[in-house]
Amino acid sequence: MRRENITVRSAAGGDDGPGTPIGGPPTGHDNAPRADFRGDPASGTAPVTVHFTNRSSDLDGDALESSWDFGDGFTSSDPNPTHIFTSAGEFTVTLVVTDPAGLTSEPKRESITVRGASAPDDGTSEGENRPPRADFRADPMSGPAPLAVHFTNRSADPDGDFMVSNWDLGDGTFSTEASPTHTYASAGDFTVTLQVSDGRGGLSEPKRERISVR
Repeated sequence: MRRENITVRSAAGGDDGPGTPIGGPPTGHDNAPRADFRGDPASGTAPVTVHFTNRSSDLDGDALESSWDFGDGFTSSDPNPTHIFTSAGEFTVTLVVTDPAGLTSEPKRESITVRGASAPDDGTSEGENRPPRADFRADPMSGPAPLAVHFTNRSADPDGDFMVSNWDLGDGTFSTEASPTHTYASAGDFTVTLQVSDGRGGLSEPKRERISVR
């Protein structure tokens, strides 16, 4: 039987150098995550409270950081935020997720439709559902940076309705927690704003307090 020697060269050109592995990409390859979410409800009459359920996934099973843009000037880094849309319009909500390796998903977008409030046509009074009143206390209200401030929510609803809170902490951070704690890392004066909604169309006037960080 006749025998012949076959020499296989790598792409780099060497006879005995390492070749490209057969069977797929090198081990340890990281996959970009995929962003997905659902907004509930997807439409309503202003002010409408929408809860966002994060359905994002990562093939590597990594923990993901979320970056939300609600389309009305507000943002959030909460995994599953709740947001109040206070005015009528069509708002494009965008979610991007990032894994620990820094790989970022393609943006996932959904529309939230908010209708303007209209007068009831059943003979009832618009004043039957009384809006809630926003109030809170900050402790401490001043101090050196970094300053951890706890906000105690003292809001009330005259009808006893459950309330959803929407905080603007004045440094680009937002929260929907009832009574959040926030650390101010740099010096400055920060105006904290709280609005509460009763879920039945009642929205409070904004309550504001100033935090001074030295």
